[in-house]
Amino acid sequence: MTTPTAQSTLYDGSGPSISHSMFPGSSNMVFNGVAFNQCTNVGVGNDIRQTINKAFKGRISLHNTYDNDYLVHCKVLPSAGEAVREELMKWAAAHSTTSRQIAWLHGPPTVGKTAIALSVAQALDAQRRLAASFFFFLRDEMDDMRDLRKSFLPTLVYQLSSSIPGVEQYIADVVRNDPLILGKSLRTQMEKLIVEPVLASDFPVSAGRTVVIDGLDACDLPGEDFSKRVASVIRDLSPQLEGKLRFLISSRSSRDISSELNNSPVVISIRFANVPLSIATTTLWVYVCTAFFF
Repeated sequence: MTTPTAQSTLYDGSGPSISHSMFPGSSNMVFNGVAFNQCTNVGVGNDIRQTINKAFKGRISLHNTYDNDYLVHCKVLPSAGEAVREELMKWAAAHSTTSRQIAWLHGPPTVGKTAIALSVAQALDAQRRLAASFFFFLRDEMDDMRDLRKSFLPTLVYQLSSSIPGVEQYIADVVRNDPLILGKSLRTQMEKLIVEPVLASDFPVSAGRTVVIDGLDACDLPGEDFSKRVASVIRDLSPQLEGKLRFLISSRSSRDISSELNNSPVVISIRFANVPLSIATTTLWVYVCTAFFF
């Protein structure tokens, strides 16, 4: 009996060539013997990042994030600040949707609010749970607070595009389809560039992130209400992001910010102040935490 011989299925270069028409809808295909490896989306990730970089170029202020040399003098926590920091870390780690979306750390000037916000941002970043940060301060007299305010939300969004998995594509789509988005109102920018991308992604509640904003009161110029508008927009829109994205806001107890955040059901209010207990003793840092719900 004759034993049948096996026929090689490898394409040897003779006969008709393989056409892409044999694989409709495919692209970037590699033929390797009998193995057909379809490589899709090659370079797409780079295109997305290039789109974002181009759209945000000249509009962001990365030296106002927590990781910079200008805040080095704020990196020592006041003695009671460590306790507040720990409570804020617990709040940030609580994944329950019943937890409040905003923590407002407020008090008089020079008591250590920035040091606490900075320490929380550092700790969250080390745990890969920092979504973004923005510290309102002017490096020198050449800085312009108006420019800083314009860069505030774009800087947050730019950081979110890297810190939250799955969000980058949606942000790129928005800036590609609406080139004017970064010049629109705070509310529109937050809706289109933060809320909708985060909700559209498959980002799980269990991996919730926190945005840290410090010195919000410092951004106001006489007769203006930028801080009030920021507080209002975050208060109104953050409930849609429950469990996924939270906001820590640190500021003085200004009337404008208080009117938006005090007594809100989505806000934890934390007052931090230094109180001299007696003339004979050194000043003791104390804090009062109100309405902590986890």
